[in-house]
Amino acid sequence: MLGFALGPIYPVTMHDTASRFEEAGARLVGYQVAACSVGVAVLPGVVGVIGAWISPLLIPPVMMVLAAGVVLLEVRRRRHMTPHGVG
Repeated sequence: MLGFALGPIYPVTMHDTASRFEEAGARLVGYQVAACSVGVAVLPGVVGVIGAWISPLLIPPVMMVLAAGVVLLEVRRRRHMTPHGVG
C-alpha cells in the first residue's frame, strides 16, 4: 500500500522540475535522476549491512532517521522557495 501511495512522487517531481525551473530544469532533472539512482543502489544495502552486522532491531530506527532526513530536506526546500516557485 505504501509503495502504491508513494509511486507517483518520482514522475511528478521530474515533470514539475522542468516547468518550475525553466532553463535549468533539464540539468536539475539529471541531478534528480542521479541522486535517485545512488539512493536506490546504496541505501538498501547500507540498511541491510547495519541489520546483518549489528542487529536487525536497528533497521526501524535507521528507517526513521532516513524519513526524518527527507522531512528536513522538504522543510528546508519550502523555506527557500520564492513566491514564483524558484529559489
